[in-house]
Amino acid sequence: MNEAIATGVNQSPRPSSFWQRLCWLLVGLVVARGVAAACVLPPFEGWDEYQHVAYVEKMHRGESRPVLEQATIPPEFLAQVVAFPQPIWALKGGLARFGAIGHAEFQARFDPRQPHVTLPRFRGGSERLYQAQHGPLYYRLVAPFYAALGGMNNLRASVAGLRLVNVGLTAAAVALTLGILRRITRSERLAALLALPLAAHPLFLLNAVRVANDALGVLMATAAVGVGIALAVGLGRMGRRPLGCALALGLAIGLAAQAKATNLALLPFAAACWLAWGVREHKQHRLNPGRFVLAGLLLAIGFLALESSNLRFNLEHYASPAAMQETLVNRRNGRSPLDLLRTAAALPWSQELGRLWTRGLFFKGGWSFVQTSEQATLSYQKLVSFGLAGWIVWGLGGLVTRRRSGMAARRSNAPVFLAASAPGLLVVLVLGYTAALGYHMVQSKLAWGIVSTGPWYACPALPWFLVLVSRGGLAWPLGRCREALPWLLAATGVWAELVGIWGAMIPTYAAASGGLTASLEHLAQLQPVFLGTSTLALALAAELLLLVALVLTFRDATRAESIPAALPPPNRHSRPHLRTFATSQSR
Repeated sequence: MNEAIATGVNQSPRPSSFWQRLCWLLVGLVVARGVAAACVLPPFEGWDEYQHVAYVEKMHRGESRPVLEQATIPPEFLAQVVAFPQPIWALKGGLARFGAIGHAEFQARFDPRQPHVTLPRFRGGSERLYQAQHGPLYYRLVAPFYAALGGMNNLRASVAGLRLVNVGLTAAAVALTLGILRRITRSERLAALLALPLAAHPLFLLNAVRVANDALGVLMATAAVGVGIALAVGLGRMGRRPLGCALALGLAIGLAAQAKATNLALLPFAAACWLAWGVREHKQHRLNPGRFVLAGLLLAIGFLALESSNLRFNLEHYASPAAMQETLVNRRNGRSPLDLLRTAAALPWSQELGRLWTRGLFFKGGWSFVQTSEQATLSYQKLVSFGLAGWIVWGLGGLVTRRRSGMAARRSNAPVFLAASAPGLLVVLVLGYTAALGYHMVQSKLAWGIVSTGPWYACPALPWFLVLVSRGGLAWPLGRCREALPWLLAATGVWAELVGIWGAMIPTYAAASGGLTASLEHLAQLQPVFLGTSTLALALAAELLLLVALVLTFRDATRAESIPAALPPPNRHSRPHLRTFATSQSR
């Protein structure tokens, strides 16, 4: 058996030039798209964005961690916020009573290009900081950037700057995902193919282009996934030191939970990685029960070392391990666990979960919830279903292959993942976030009467869900066409983003300006100079060039892999040859 498949790890010593080029292109595509989206998205149009910026402001002032239902937003900060046009859901959520107005009314009443314009006036009052439900890690980390850009006195620049920081964090998460995939897949081209839909996914990007702790949460969760897979399959130097790796996994999940409480959903994944390591040790006849238990203890110790302070704070103030405003509302209203069970039983789970992983996790145009083309959304939904159905085809194909012979049968069922446990671990990861969001659905339905769970809460699991979908697409017996699904997913994402931003979001934010040029000028007036129309034009040009370069690079990689091998006869004493772009090209 191939050594790489036996160990579950790509033992190639260094990335090929093809791989390095692809990584730069994919990560660059995320950055270019992020900058373009940041130029278009007005300040505070991101989901709950003014709340997150207010949290940063409190950390900038040196205040202690805010307590949910006690902390309020400084009135002088609110006075600066209402000077900007606000999304419809921010107005419905309470900003209207402070004097804030929507995009259409703002354009009708005010022209920011005029030198003497009376902006919307703050009516006074106080607003609770409901985003105090999050831990302070992200907000303390970005507070120096916020202050350097002008803070509350220059919200245009400070909001835009923090958005670009988040784009950088998201690009780092994509780069880390690529590195993980390269080590656990059969070839570098397949690894890049599996990552392609993520680099073009609209909601994954729009979730990052706002001031919030999500981008840091996604990066930390991706790091935890990498450490977990290292433990499970023996990945790299860390994987060869399982006790240290288990401790690192606990620390990584603790840090991820500090960044975003939703990442507590990583705990089942961590347990699965620990068990997978134990199974691997058992199959290799070297399982030491004491060592296995010690690894589990180290994992727990690492997690609690970072998360225990957060847990103590939540238990002290909320009598719950996690701070969630819906939980506090339900407790204040006297709701019991029986009420939760009744609410859960009444929810249409197939509809809710299907919406979450298909339509919900695809495109949401800011807090105005502008939608993209319905055809693009339906296409994405069908492509995801097609990819997931491919796993059934893969299972049936495995049974059929046992009764067939010949190169075609073996090639169509060649493993994509070098570690047999990798798909199962990713499934556990996705199910963990599904369960976490399902719990939030029940709590929000009981508290507000509607399910208010944002699909973007599952963004830390979205890269791996897309990997599973793309891998399912590769299982269909369609020859070369079986690799079309990742490309179609990426193309659908680009399609939805173009239609959503240029055909829906810009008209919503600048409908009264008249014409595209006037609309872009209006949006530029809401942004600092470094996110003006010139920056938008450069970002769009870079995105187009990167897309073209990406297609050409994949074409060259495919041609290189299709060249017949010119290797000497196999020697049973030689090491198996693991295929990379570089080795394929050299043949």
